[in-house]
Amino acid sequence: MQKFDVVIIGGGMVGASLARALSTLPLSIALIDSSPIEKPEDHRLIALNYGSVCFFKNLNVWDELKPYAGKIQTVHASTQGRFGSTRIRAEELNLPALGYVVPAKNINAVLATHYKQLRLTELSQTKESVNLVFDTGEVIQAQFVIAADGSHSTVRELLKIPTEKHDYKQTALVTETILSREHKNIAYERFLKEGVLAMLPLKGEKVATIWTASNEKIAALGQLSDEAFLSELQREFGFRLGRFKGLGKRATYPLQFIKANQPPNDRVLLIGNAARTLHPLAAQGLNLALYEVALLAQLFTEKPLDQIYLQEFNSDSFSQKLNTRVSHYLTSLFSTDLAPLGVLRQCGMVGMDILGGLKKPFAASLAGQSGPLPRLFLDSEKV
Repeated sequence: MQKFDVVIIGGGMVGASLARALSTLPLSIALIDSSPIEKPEDHRLIALNYGSVCFFKNLNVWDELKPYAGKIQTVHASTQGRFGSTRIRAEELNLPALGYVVPAKNINAVLATHYKQLRLTELSQTKESVNLVFDTGEVIQAQFVIAADGSHSTVRELLKIPTEKHDYKQTALVTETILSREHKNIAYERFLKEGVLAMLPLKGEKVATIWTASNEKIAALGQLSDEAFLSELQREFGFRLGRFKGLGKRATYPLQFIKANQPPNDRVLLIGNAARTLHPLAAQGLNLALYEVALLAQLFTEKPLDQIYLQEFNSDSFSQKLNTRVSHYLTSLFSTDLAPLGVLRQCGMVGMDILGGLKKPFAASLAGQSGPLPRLFLDSEKV
């Protein structure tokens, strides 16, 4: 039986980030994932808030990501066919950027690290350790298990952890749109009569296009030719970014809300999508997960193993609960065109532009710079 201090289940962006964050500590660590090392290309386009950028800089990987990163200096939110909008600017927070948009394939490539390709089949716990059994018959003993194995978490299933789920009955369509002019580092979020359309700056004269709508609407959009799709996109978004010239490959992702109700446990902890899967509207999913990773790394840095109790790790801190719920309720609010809610959301947008007292805390939260920050989220220098 092999023995490790920490076993991380899930070798994606979250699990690999945790392995990297713990790699400088005197710990024996195993990173395990059931998927093949050679994965299909990931078409997601990830909006990293400024806190997550600081995290990657402190892990010494940002210099490798920056050549692929589109800077967000302003966020512009509006609703199709209604008055009012709100703008959030980096300079209002004295930051060089609110965040950056990076293709997932580049993050995966930079974080790529060796992991054991095994499928977990059994998990049992004692007060001192966790025993993990895999499809090969291999048995591993760990002092701590961190589950970063995604929305369909095997660890969560084996432990029979109950979940709160909500099917939005929506799909996200993701692609890259080529522009005829510069985007000026402005991220646009446009609330449509059905769904949300985000146009986020990428490197060069391109934007990440993330269009969420009903499953039926996105399926219909997927059937259009590139030319017809661009025409529909232009009609729905308008000409704030000029005329659209071209289109990348389109990929789709079903959307749902999942929240695990983790019981107190000193040996096993769910993080990332295994703990909570969010709608991309508020762009908080990976950012919250990296915040958790930074907190965990700090915990393992500051305490000896025999003094670490994972149930004291508050993965549902107030700020995370707030961001999780805000993301969920924002989705409900902005995914409907019922008249009273339409007026409410418009008043909210206009009010936030007028009332600086509301806007600045919201902007700081959006940028990942609110509340107490773990060391890996601190801005060691302006990036």
